[in-house]
Formats: sequence, C-alpha cells, structure tokens
Amino acid sequence: MTVSFEDILDRVGSRGRWQTFLFFVTSSTGFFNAFHHLGSMFLAAVPDHWCSIPQPDNLGAGWTPDRVKDYALPKTETSSYDSCHIYDRNYTGVFDSSWSFQLVNSSGHALTATVCSAWSYDRNYFESTVVTQWNLVCDMKPLAATVQATYMLGVFFGTLVFGYVSDRYGRRTAILIAGIEYIVAPMVAAIPIHYMWFVLFRMLTGMGTGGIFTAAYVLMSEFSSPKIRDVLGIAFQIPFSIGTMVLAGLAYYIRSWAVLQLVISLINVLVVFYFWIIPESPRWCIVNEKFDEALTILQKVAKFNGVAEIPERELLEMIKQFYKTEVCPIRSLMIPHFELNPSRRPETRRERKRSFVTRHREARKDIISYRTQRKGKRNGIDRQA
Repeated sequence: MTVSFEDILDRVGSRGRWQTFLFFVTSSTGFFNAFHHLGSMFLAAVPDHWCSIPQPDNLGAGWTPDRVKDYALPKTETSSYDSCHIYDRNYTGVFDSSWSFQLVNSSGHALTATVCSAWSYDRNYFESTVVTQWNLVCDMKPLAATVQATYMLGVFFGTLVFGYVSDRYGRRTAILIAGIEYIVAPMVAAIPIHYMWFVLFRMLTGMGTGGIFTAAYVLMSEFSSPKIRDVLGIAFQIPFSIGTMVLAGLAYYIRSWAVLQLVISLINVLVVFYFWIIPESPRWCIVNEKFDEALTILQKVAKFNGVAEIPERELLEMIKQFYKTEVCPIRSLMIPHFELNPSRRPETRRERKRSFVTRHREARKDIISYRTQRKGKRNGIDRQA
C-alpha cells in the first residue's frame, strides 16, 4: 500500500479549523514585515535642507527667512537654493542691521561659495530622520541610500541561513530563532549611537524578517491540502498590505525616526506567542524519522479539526508507510554514495562513480515503481466510482 502525505492530511483534516488558525498565525509575519520592509521611507526620508546660516534670534528690520537665504545661499540652474554651498562672507552682525542697509552695502562685491559644514532642515513634515540625525546629505548622501540596500541584503542572507536551519533543525526552530532576532535587532537599531550601528542592526532585522517569513510560509503550506495552497499562497500577502497602511498611519503621528523605529519594534514582541502556538511540521518530523513527534502533532490537528478519534496504530502505520514509499526513494538520491567511515569508501574515482551510478539507478527504479503503484491505485478508485 502506498501512502502520500496528502493522504495523511486528509485523514486528520486538510481544510479544517486548524488550517484556518495556522494560516492567520503564520501570515501575521507579513503584517510585521511591512513595518521594516517599507520603514526606510520614513526613517531615512530626506527633508528640504540648506546650509546653516549663523543668525541671531531676532532679525533686523526688513529681514525675512527668504531674504536671509537670498543673501547667504547661491542658487542652482533651476533657481532653487544650493543645499551644499554657502557664500563665503563675514556674517557677524549682518542680520542685526536693516535689510536695506546690507543690500546696498554688499552690492558690487564678487562672491565665492564654500562647502557647508552644517545644515538646517525643514521640520514641517519630519521632526527627525536618520538623514538629519547624521547629516547624510551632499557628500554623505550615498550613505542614506544604503539604509534600504543593507536591509534587503539582510533579507537575502536571512532567507539562505534560515532556509538551511529550517531544513536541518525544523521549521519551528527556524521561526523561533528568527523571531528572537526579529524582536531584539530592531529595538537595538532604535538607539541613536552611530550610523553604522543603525545600519548593522537594520541588516540583522532583515535577516530575521527573511527567515521568519520563509519558514512560516513553508510550515503553512505543509499543513494544507494541495487544493488550497495556491489560494493560501496569494492570501498570505494580504497582512503585508494591511501592515503597509498601518505603517503610514504610525508615521503620520510619529515624526521622530527613533521613536517610530522603537514603536514598530515593540509590535514584534507579539511574535513571542509563536513559542506556544506554532508546532513543528509533521512532514519534516517524518522525513527526519521522528515518527512519535509527528504522530503527536497529527493527533492534535485531528482533534482541533473535530475529526473522530483515529486509532494510534493506524495513523502510525500511515506515517511509516509514507516514509517507506515516498521519503526513502528520494533520500537515496541525496545520501552520499560512500559512508563517513574512510575505510568503507571506494578507493578509486572509477569505483566511486560506479557506486553513485548504481545507487542512482536503484533510486529511479523505486520512484518509477512507486509512481506506477500510485497510478494504478488512482485508476482503481476511478473505476470504483
């Protein structure tokens, strides 16, 4: 008798309350990820800026903010103020006297512009951003672009690293480890110590988001029937869209980058509940020969779905049959063609190649035999129907 994992899922319920519950739990990672994926739009926003002009609190008669800029700042070809240069003048006492006096006094003098050493920023929209915190403008402008780039680099490495952890140590383990990083790293990033400090922990946050989302998606898929995986895969992105809208609302009311970073980090603390909610993937347990653990999880799923109590012996037999008919043929291709004991390895390259070819052929025969049996089983079911 051949048994697929889908047969086991159908026995315990593949489209029941458990799948609905697990979908909402795992897809919530997209809601949290939206804050960090798109947070740099607000955290590293570049407000209008210009060279800092030394001036007193109370300007002289006739002076306005625009006239101060006209007096001190050169203009570009588009008639906008140059944000990186200032006229090389002695500004001591200039703005204490009247504007008309300084206008007449300074006419006819050749002016040269120098590079700014400090900047003023438009605070109408943002109280502070990463850019205003560390003056990432003009010559430092390329650093502002690295905020999102380094974060996505973290997502890339997180997918690779936690993908391996997920296959080697389990989906649940990958989710929990990534979850810890997911909670701690963004909180530390909110401490305004140095730009490199912020970028480093933003990258670690990216690793956590990539890892937890990928592992959660795989776990949800392995618990669901193939007939609904396409729909669930699309719907899995809906919480991300909701998180994007919530982020915009938070950024509207929180204009300081450090406070916003801390708030979207504290929301991640809800991931702690995954420790008690999310189980291991029974498919992963079976592949790694943890039959008893898989049996316990599947029994809980059946109970959650309201399925009548399944005899333990029957379910365990299905698990072992699935391992024998589906897992073993595939694993025979993946297991190395020589043992770890050096004394048992083929001595020559030709013998190693011959050993691999033989094992490969045997595995192909097993797979063809399994598929033939499955096809015959389906045809038999169709004839009965």
